Amino acid sequence: MTQDASGRVSTRERGQSPAVPQVACKAGGNYAGVRQTVVSAILKAVSEQTGFELSVIMSTNRTQPVSDARHMAMALIKEYYPRMTDAQIGSFLGRGQSDVCYGRAAVSRRCAYSKGYRMMFEFIRQSVKQQIGALQTPSPGHLPAKCG
Repeated sequence: MTQDASGRVSTRERGQSPAVPQVACKAGGNYAGVRQTVVSAILKAVSEQTGFELSVIMSTNRTQPVSDARHMAMALIKEYYPRMTDAQIGSFLGRGQSDVCYGRAAVSRRCAYSKGYRMMFEFIRQSVKQQIGALQTPSPGHLPAKCG
């Protein structure tokens, strides 16, 4: 049984999928307020549009559809928070810095040559915008290459 600093049993061991707002980002502390709301909205939109539960997206599953969903989430988080490091993004998803760097590059490559992938990414992007409304907008110039 794994407990966090406050003595709570981890959500995975209770049989629940992890809730992003309660995840502490090891690289930069616990993100409160708007940032957590936006990251949660991104993960929720990716989960809803791809059909994978959040626990599957955050798992170690390496099948192409699941990793595509995870990579899209990484790219969207970076769009909304360009100053957030890859290590910080990775800590939200249980991944390392190099995984995030690779995932974001993979989204750019796939958007460049796959119209279906690009359309799905754009659809998820629009879904995120609808969910978060006016909380925060992505900074111009930080969209994945060939997708924005």
